[in-house]
Amino acid sequence: MHIKENITRIKGLLNVVANDLDFLTDENFDFKLKEVQNCLKEVQQIKFSLKNTYNNDILQPYENELSDITKQIGKKFDYLIKARTEESIEVNKQLANIQNQKKLTLYDR
Repeated sequence: MHIKENITRIKGLLNVVANDLDFLTDENFDFKLKEVQNCLKEVQQIKFSLKNTYNNDILQPYENELSDITKQIGKKFDYLIKARTEESIEVNKQLANIQNQKKLTLYDR
């Protein structure tokens, strides 16, 4: 494959990752995350191959081209982690409240 074909493939894979992260739900979480991992693994393999074939001066313009989407993906991961962490904290608070209510109920008897 030529460099432009590889870069096009990387862009396509990164767009799949970004799209999967946008439409991630509790129901499809495992499937979508596995798909994201597979796409990112393929991106790493292609980039490794490119780095072994071309020097950095040739690759740099393409890296700049890819940086926007990789930054967006990073932000989406950050948001996802933050949202899941907040959700987990809320669930823990609810569980603690339920446990406290059980204790109060037992104490009242």
